[in-house]
Amino acid sequence: MVKCNSMPMIAVIAVLMLVCAKCTQAAFSDCYNECVEGCPILGKRRARCIADCIFQCKAKQANSCNVHCTTNRCTRFGKDANKVEACFNVCDQSSC
Repeated sequence: MVKCNSMPMIAVIAVLMLVCAKCTQAAFSDCYNECVEGCPILGKRRARCIADCIFQCKAKQANSCNVHCTTNRCTRFGKDANKVEACFNVCDQSSC
């Protein structure tokens, strides 16, 4: 049972979780935008480079399922880090 005097602590934890979620999102956006700047402008190498940036900035292990999904679905968003991250999250949670 939660005691009344522990409610402020729960509120503090909830606020910290929200702040940390925003920091993570900003960190991905900054990392991704910086990484994509170094990718070729056109061609298949660009898509692979963008996919590499996504995995590097999300600090996720690449496997055949998420690489295929990410390359085919998420690289088309180019420099739009928010769309790329949302797309990757869907790919990362789905199975082949």
